[in-house]
Amino acid sequence: MFAVVVVAMIAIASAALVPYLSNVISGEVTVSSPFSAVIANGLVSQESMANVATTSLSLRNIHGGEVVQTTVKFTYLGSLENVNVKEIFQISVDPTSLPTGFSGDAITCADFEFIKFNSKVTGGTLTEIPSGWCINTNSTMVTITDPSGNTYDESTHGKINTVQTEIKFNLGAIGTYNMTAQLIPTA
Repeated sequence: MFAVVVVAMIAIASAALVPYLSNVISGEVTVSSPFSAVIANGLVSQESMANVATTSLSLRNIHGGEVVQTTVKFTYLGSLENVNVKEIFQISVDPTSLPTGFSGDAITCADFEFIKFNSKVTGGTLTEIPSGWCINTNSTMVTITDPSGNTYDESTHGKINTVQTEIKFNLGAIGTYNMTAQLIPTA
């Protein structure tokens, strides 16, 4: 009997809400990133990046002690004022690529002898990133942030920022590494 009363009360409450809810309108919006990004193997000129469409780069066939060079192109598509961003790079390792019996973290910041960045917006030469800008995200990924940052505003719609990176792996670094790049807003 109690269950019947509860069901009846729910039905009455639902019926009372129908006129209220029928006057509600709704809409849908899709939000896209205000940036596009592509990545290429090697130190590539901004002009040569025009035909690159890759957003993830596999760093295969590298031996410990070797240097990997990449170029990332970010294009601002938005129209907001004073969007402050930093480039971040995440390097992950495929755990299945490690030798049988491997134990411990698959990747740490210690896998790299150095990491250098050069932003073509600010110009200059490749600058080594201080060790504090590499963070051990988890056992299979590290995150590297370019400390220089950039500001985009509505006058820079279509602005292109080419970032070159140079990463030297330590001799003990092993596995299949993958690198991705993205922009994050900053305060």
